Amino acid sequence: QKLYDLRDKPSSARDRQYKNSLLLNEYFCLYKEIMNHSDIGRVESCFMPWVFMFKAFGKHKYVKHMMKYLENVHFLYPPGLKKAICSSILINPSAKPGCFKEPDWCLELNNLYTKRAKHGGTGLNHTEQHIIDKSLLIQIFCNLHLTFERNLALGHLMTRHAEPDMTQTFEAVLRYLKEAKPHESVQGWESKHSIPDMRDKGQHTFYT
Repeated sequence: QKLYDLRDKPSSARDRQYKNSLLLNEYFCLYKEIMNHSDIGRVESCFMPWVFMFKAFGKHKYVKHMMKYLENVHFLYPPGLKKAICSSILINPSAKPGCFKEPDWCLELNNLYTKRAKHGGTGLNHTEQHIIDKSLLIQIFCNLHLTFERNLALGHLMTRHAEPDMTQTFEAVLRYLKEAKPHESVQGWESKHSIPDMRDKGQHTFYT
């Protein structure tokens, strides 16, 4: 609503710094926080804003598959399958609160082991067939590594690290926010850069 209120003002009275801050906050809120805590309902509520932005970016395959997901899960699939899918959207390998991740993080790690770190090879061995032949051994090979590392009591395998002390960082950020006032509207404040409202642009494209 604040963005629309800014657009209603005359050009000379608009605060372009404030507009940039509002758009950045909107983009960031759509991305990370709700995913960290595995709030699937809120994650799905962000799909349509992302659909509009992907539409504006020209990522039509993303738009197609996100719309297909919403249609299938909420209108076509039976309740049991819907629950299974929603429970698998995010995973938490560390089992720590607020540390849920997208499953593709683990898939990309597996791809790294497959293609480069373990069985990629060089020269003639660096072929698709070689990767397929060796891929079945990846988990066994990783388990052997972990067994040796655990037996040697290597500290980097620990997952219960102390939480980082962010006190000084937050204090520095607060000082900057008080000086820069990015969340306070100042009439006529100009900016060297203008962040485009891709959600609004994509929504217009989506419905036209």
